[in-house]
Amino acid sequence: MHIIVGAIIRMDEKILMIDRNNPPFGWAIPGGHLEGGELPEKALKREVLEEVGINAKELKLLDREVLPIDPCKEGVKEYEFYLYEALFWEGRAKKNDEIRKISWLSIEEIKKIRLEEVTKYFFQKIKII
Repeated sequence: MHIIVGAIIRMDEKILMIDRNNPPFGWAIPGGHLEGGELPEKALKREVLEEVGINAKELKLLDREVLPIDPCKEGVKEYEFYLYEALFWEGRAKKNDEIRKISWLSIEEIKKIRLEEVTKYFFQKIKII
């Protein structure tokens, strides 16, 4: 089973969203996979810094669930997903080579775009959309 993490990062009334160059496609929150022996919170801080240049200082776990999907198309039968919110963060959002687009979007804007399936699932589950 793969373990993946994602962070909701808010500024004012907007959420930081990314559109990756590689699967899974669609707009998503920053995040990624754990690397050898990492704990979810440490992995998320690393992924957020690598992907969008933000230093997530304080995280709150919002949800954790095992999903019977393969969003990264790697042949894995289940993913354990940890959803966090960055309560305190520093830095200025910027994209890396893995990201096609990065944007701060309102809830209304998020409702109109194509979301990556895991992001959409959790946004619906926690009533963001």
